[in-house]
Amino acid sequence: MGDLHRRPEPKSQASPALAPSNPPTPPPWNSRGLSGVPWIVDHVRFYRAMGFYQGKGETLEGDLDFRELDDEALAQQFFEAWGDLASDANEPSHAHPDLPLLWSDTERVWQRDLECRALEGNRAYVRALGEWAHLSRGKLVLEAVEEAWEPADPDDSRATDPTTLASDFVTVSMVVEGRRHAFRIPHLNDFLNPGILAHLNALIASSGLQYYRFRESDSTIAALTEVEHGRIIGERGLNPERINSAKL
Repeated sequence: MGDLHRRPEPKSQASPALAPSNPPTPPPWNSRGLSGVPWIVDHVRFYRAMGFYQGKGETLEGDLDFRELDDEALAQQFFEAWGDLASDANEPSHAHPDLPLLWSDTERVWQRDLECRALEGNRAYVRALGEWAHLSRGKLVLEAVEEAWEPADPDDSRATDPTTLASDFVTVSMVVEGRRHAFRIPHLNDFLNPGILAHLNALIASSGLQYYRFRESDSTIAALTEVEHGRIIGERGLNPERINSAKL
């Protein structure tokens, strides 16, 4: 799974930016002052109440079947894999301590390095869209996903300016409920642009789910309801932002 379970790192300056928004200010990440295993039990109970940690996943120590573990046993597994994330969460190199635990739930949360050789012929968007659709709890079913690449504009000054990065465009097409859709999105070097999910958010708007990226780790994506989104901000201090633009 590659970098799925690495410790959080500062966001790359070259990665595609999140669309601007004005989310509510989250509370301190650990307002209850818990640490160690009790903090992780608190984490598990909160997210399980919203349907996380219900199927299968993985940690640094290997695969997990969440269905076989009660809250305390799962918290102990997380503690053995990660240690006390609550104790070092304020280090500048670390993001919110919820994130590494959430990454283990690969049925609800996606995390990869966005610099993943997303180039013509590598079908990176085809793979990623299949994985993102998996997060939708059956609300988004994609068929016949294809990529069509176009070269950078040779007249674009960014192509010869060493201080900037030239952009290409890729058109990703797919069939959803019997209808073909095609979306042309900007593309930065070999970075994957999750901004294409802004278009898919429009397609699934009536389902009650939307795709979000987390401010604390812009390579972490989840499909959330409005209620889930509000609770994660208000009660956990994380800041997921709805993907509403494909711009870099």
